[in-house]
Amino acid sequence: PKYRGDLLQSAVVTERMREGAIEALRVPANPLDVLAQQLVAMTAMDSWDVDDLLDLVRRAAPFGALPESAFHAVLDMLAGRYPSDAFAELRPRLVWDRVAGTVSARPGAQRLAVTSGGTIPDRGLFGVFLAGSDPRRGGGRVGELDEEMVYESRVGDVFTLGTTSWRIEDITRDRVLVTPAPGVPGRLPFWKGDQLGRPLELGRALGAFVRELGGLDASAARERLAAAGLDDLAVGNLLAYLDEQRVACGHVPDDRTIVVERFRDELGDWRVVVHSPFGAQVHAPWALALGARLTERYGLDAQVMHADDGIVLRLPDADLLGLGEFGMEESGEG
Repeated sequence: PKYRGDLLQSAVVTERMREGAIEALRVPANPLDVLAQQLVAMTAMDSWDVDDLLDLVRRAAPFGALPESAFHAVLDMLAGRYPSDAFAELRPRLVWDRVAGTVSARPGAQRLAVTSGGTIPDRGLFGVFLAGSDPRRGGGRVGELDEEMVYESRVGDVFTLGTTSWRIEDITRDRVLVTPAPGVPGRLPFWKGDQLGRPLELGRALGAFVRELGGLDASAARERLAAAGLDDLAVGNLLAYLDEQRVACGHVPDDRTIVVERFRDELGDWRVVVHSPFGAQVHAPWALALGARLTERYGLDAQVMHADDGIVLRLPDADLLGLGEFGMEESGEG
């Protein structure tokens, strides 16, 4: 554990490991991006009869209920039958002889199968392009930004990519348009990669553990934590951590209690914190929904951040003038 909050998760995870409480595994059904890769790899070595290929694919558990229409749609795509001109630059990888009912690979398919493994991630990347350039022709491309950084950015913000500062001029559905901002300091981009965050099942277990501790007296709570594997120092630190949270907010978040806290930060702006144990996989979409609703209902440009233990909203004080209904008056608890 690096800090006191880690003690809680360490205790719960350790107990669940000892009990063999393995989190539920969800096998993706019909992942077509994986199917496309496998079809290219299989046909790179031999020509296949289409029906035999489908029968073999269905022997794999994720594709046991693969519809024939989806299978043919993937073959269509790999053979170059695209739904619009937007995909015209993609080279076909297979030859599908519909008369003979066979599929074979085009030249280069074997090399592609070896060098292009991996699947389509849940997180997306936004291309960064110079404003006024034509991205469809590949011109003016500066780089890429993680989607979460884009959601937290606004028109006019300056960030550093490479050795140059760039000012955001527009954010579209899938790209960020920028202009050079030489000499202006900008924030550095971040990429979170494939960090999945705490799963909901573990979040519920953490919350239940906190609720259980909250119902025990001090002596019983120490015994309970010792049974979970914590030494005396860790037990004292964890109980002090939970007590401080209870004193600060009146409640400790658990699997049945979500705590909403608000306070002013060092700049005088309001911070609203949603304390919840349910993990980033729940908090990420929740944070997006909160930000969108604040913009839609109040016109607020809220900065919303999420983590495994909750969501933080920063509301610039200037934007809150006249919004008494939002509960952000200086007096009152809200």
